[in-house]
Amino acid sequence: MSKDFKIKLGNRIKYLREKNNLSLKEAAEKSRISKSNLIRIEKGLVNAGLVTLAKVSRGLNVKLHELFDL
Repeated sequence: MSKDFKIKLGNRIKYLREKNNLSLKEAAEKSRISKSNLIRIEKGLVNAGLVTLAKVSRGLNVKLHELFDL
């Protein structure tokens, strides 16, 4: 993934999390990933795999493809 794409994806995830009024801790728990991993994803610092993104989408209660509505 390009750096620009990772940043846009992270911003989208953060937007969806905040739209659902979830803290980082709450969203991480619902997604079953660590809070630190979610922070790194939102900041565009990691290449999140498909399995991780699927967990995030479930935790945010959105369909996987909605994460990519950049």
